[in-house]
Amino acid sequence: MDSSSKSPSDRGELAFLAAAATVVVLGLLLLVGGALAALLSGGGWTWPSTARLATTIGGVLTHAGEPARGYEPSLAGRIPGPVGFWVTVCVLFAVVLMGAVIGAVGVAARRSKGGFATRAEVDKAFGITTKAAARGAQGRAVGPVFASYLGRPVTARAEDTALVIAPARAGKTTRIAAPLVKAACGSVVATSTKADLVRLTAIGRQTIGPVHVVDFDRVSAWPDIARWDIVRGCEAGREAMVRSKALVAGRPLGGARNADFFAETADTVLRCLLHAAALNGASMREVQQWARNFDDDEPYNILRKHPGAMPGWVDDLRKYCRSAAHETVASTNMSLGLAMKSLADPDVLDLLCPEAGTGFDAEDFVNGEHAQTLYVLSEGAGEMSTAPLVTALVATIERAGRRASQHAPGGRLARPITFVLDEAPNVAPLPNLPSMMADGGSRGMSTWVFAQAPSQLRERWGNDGLDLIADPAAIELVFGGLQDTGYLERVSRLCGEQMVARKSYSTSRDSRSTSVSEQRERVLPVEEIRTLAEGKPLMLYRSMRPAIVTVDGWWERPDAQEYRANDDAAMKLETRP
Repeated sequence: MDSSSKSPSDRGELAFLAAAATVVVLGLLLLVGGALAALLSGGGWTWPSTARLATTIGGVLTHAGEPARGYEPSLAGRIPGPVGFWVTVCVLFAVVLMGAVIGAVGVAARRSKGGFATRAEVDKAFGITTKAAARGAQGRAVGPVFASYLGRPVTARAEDTALVIAPARAGKTTRIAAPLVKAACGSVVATSTKADLVRLTAIGRQTIGPVHVVDFDRVSAWPDIARWDIVRGCEAGREAMVRSKALVAGRPLGGARNADFFAETADTVLRCLLHAAALNGASMREVQQWARNFDDDEPYNILRKHPGAMPGWVDDLRKYCRSAAHETVASTNMSLGLAMKSLADPDVLDLLCPEAGTGFDAEDFVNGEHAQTLYVLSEGAGEMSTAPLVTALVATIERAGRRASQHAPGGRLARPITFVLDEAPNVAPLPNLPSMMADGGSRGMSTWVFAQAPSQLRERWGNDGLDLIADPAAIELVFGGLQDTGYLERVSRLCGEQMVARKSYSTSRDSRSTSVSEQRERVLPVEEIRTLAEGKPLMLYRSMRPAIVTVDGWWERPDAQEYRANDDAAMKLETRP
């Protein structure tokens, strides 16, 4: 029952008991202050007998100018003068009051509001307690601590996938992505449009294993940019299909007429060209030449004559490159040109054509002896966007991990891989991202998707893109500042409702009455989600009730000095001549 519905007599009894308890506590504090004053003045600890406690308190208050008169004669000589006595008592009262205020604030901060998860629910959901977290002894495989709630660390399970929706400058990188990369066990694949993520974490990750930085747009000044042979491995038809599909998906045609059809035709042509190049020991330079000139016979000859060529692929290539339907050929050529537009930059193309036997190896990344970290940087959107290349690289690693998990005990990688896809819609719009969210965790590949708005997910993965990614996510973090009312309404409804007691008053000429009724209200209305404070996102986790968690910036964390040292060391590397 709500306290507001108690009868006047009940409330009177409670008030009397509270007042009595307050008087007793204040009286005892007065005696403790007197004993401390006597101790500090050299008289020793002075405490009246139990039978004279009340009498002593009354006597001190009655003779405030001579507090010693309130004590029995055998103790009065130990009590200092009024200044020493009352200064000590006042200091004690101030210390106790300050402690009480701090304690009350702490309790209030750790108390779950109605409709929100409790600490017990957090412990149960994440399988962790404060003591266990302190000694690093969890009962299940877990990832890094990414937030706190009601004084409890929030530590995702290793198999959890997550969606983070936060507007620009809300702190996605500095509050979540960087800590995830820094503390992740196993290998990490991290994408970003800024150099911050590399500078804050790369040096620290080098103590775990090899670190690779693939920076197609020279976003950073990292001294040792890794290369990746995008053609190697495409002698396998399935591998060529994965990479071509990712390349085309990385640069969608938007609302162009028949966009989906021509994306498919570009995908078909590109997989054939990648396959032909791999069979012939060629590089992406040859693929680019063939894509520019559909009249070049070389890829047709390879697909027709090579014993390892996929059956029928030469016909697929001819169908869309040399068809009598000239409009189809022209549109396919245009779509393919958009997907490969960034390769017009010789520096970008060079990063995809390392010398034989060198460069980043996706198979070694997944199956090698040591945990590794890969950073893939790109400016993202734009006419010369390298997002298709980022998408193809991440898709290649995911496929290698998926394939390796099939042969691992329990269908799970022995060394997990964490995908931290910052700015995923702009940098790495993987066509199979929904399946990564749905079953990647069970294979030992946890995926964290970061987006600035739900509309980005719909734009990249279709009208159902948000549902396809958000629904299978174990964790959904929603930051304040979002403007998409449709999405905020969805989140508000997921938070549920609660019964709230409301008072109503009525008056008449002779009386005034009060009544209490219960009403159903949203636990978190739309406007409260939109106005969440910085660093205080809403968390939806599996079947647990909602929670507004705290995600500290790296500078607010206990290991902030490590981040600063990493950043300083990285900056020195970048500026070294």
